[in-house]
Amino acid sequence: MRTLRPLACLLPALLAAAPLGGQIIRGRVLDAASGDPVPQVSVTAFTADQHNGGRARTAADGTFALELRAAGTFRLRGERAGYQASTSQPVEVAMRETVTVELRVSPQALQVEPLTVTARVQPPRDPVLQRNGFYDREAGGLGKFVRREDLDRHPENDLAHTLARVPGVVLDRDSRGHEIVSFSRGRTVGTISRSQTGQQNICFPAIYLDGVQMRYAPPNDVELKDMIHPDQVEAIEVYRSTAEIPPQYNGSNSACGVIVIWTRHEIRPPPPAP
Repeated sequence: MRTLRPLACLLPALLAAAPLGGQIIRGRVLDAASGDPVPQVSVTAFTADQHNGGRARTAADGTFALELRAAGTFRLRGERAGYQASTSQPVEVAMRETVTVELRVSPQALQVEPLTVTARVQPPRDPVLQRNGFYDREAGGLGKFVRREDLDRHPENDLAHTLARVPGVVLDRDSRGHEIVSFSRGRTVGTISRSQTGQQNICFPAIYLDGVQMRYAPPNDVELKDMIHPDQVEAIEVYRSTAEIPPQYNGSNSACGVIVIWTRHEIRPPPPAP
């Protein structure tokens, strides 16, 4: 019988980790009268329904960076002692887009303060991912998606720890003491790999590498770290329930969810800073 021992000291940190994201608003806050940068301004992004998209504080040169959890249309509110709170015009941020803006604040009361978009940067599209429908599935909103730039933000992580940052993915140890990736039972339908009484019920996902299904049934089969090194990964798709799985991956062995890994075909330099 397989024995699974949860990483008690590690799971709380994994469950509390922020989801992977890729939408960023960068910019600078300027004095509306003098044009000088304004430090220590609290900049908040919010949607039409007042959903808080994130908050940042300007540095000495007036610059700030906000990482958004989702694409959408946002307004920016700038607040600082000695200035009137100012709200910008709407700015639209697409999926995985970095938008650079200038926001102006004034000592005088203004209902809507001008906002100037100075640049938009989207990461280049990989032709293999494009051909295999990765970007269409990502835009469809089902599943969770990890791109090369997400992996580059955490180069110290192996593949198992990278996947553990995705909500619904659990990191455990098998009977040999090796780290394994599974999905929490509450998000799965179908055959469940059950551990001993009193321990966690988990479900092992089907894993595809460049569209080919791999053997993954710990502790007997190959480990994730032996399948592929993170430096060789271009993108990952994570489908944690049968309701999310695309038809081409929804086979008889996918009742516990699916992880699709795409390999890297070229080493691209990081995009220049805006």
